[in-house]
Amino acid sequence: MNLAGAPNTVSMTSSNDLNGGNVDFTIAAAASGLVSFNWNYATNDVSSAFDSFGYILGGSYFDLSSPTVRTSQSGTGQFSVASGDIFGFRMNSSDGCCGSATANISSFSGPAGAVPEPETYAMMGIGSLALAWARRRQQKKKDSPELQPASFAAA
Repeated sequence: MNLAGAPNTVSMTSSNDLNGGNVDFTIAAAASGLVSFNWNYATNDVSSAFDSFGYILGGSYFDLSSPTVRTSQSGTGQFSVASGDIFGFRMNSSDGCCGSATANISSFSGPAGAVPEPETYAMMGIGSLALAWARRRQQKKKDSPELQPASFAAA
C-alpha cells in the first residue's frame, strides 16, 4: 500500500506471494454523510476474477472491479456512512500467484468531523476562566509581602 499521496491518492497492490488474501485500508467515519471517490484498477494476473478490488462497509465487501474484464478498469464510487462506521478499500487475491493487481483511489471525499455543539464551547470557556482565576490567585499569594522572607519584605 502506498499512502505517500494521501489523502489525495491511495495506491493498493494485491498479494502475489502464493498465499493470497486481502489487503485492506480502513478508517472510521468521523461523521454521517456521503463518501465518494474515483478509482483505477489494473491486473497482471490472467483474469481480474483472481484479483478483485472494492470497498468495505460495516464488514461487508462490495466488488467494484469486474471479474469478466481483463484490461484496466476505472470508475467512480459512492456510499453513505454513519458516524463511527468502519469503511475502506480492499484488494483481494484469491490465488496469490500469476501477477498482482493495483488500484488507485483518488478524489476522495468523506463527511467532515462533527462540529462542536455550543455547550462544548461554553464548557471550554468556563474551564479557561477557572484556570485564569486560579493563576491570578497564585500570583497574588506570591506577590503578598507577608508571605515573603523578612530580608525581602519592603521597609
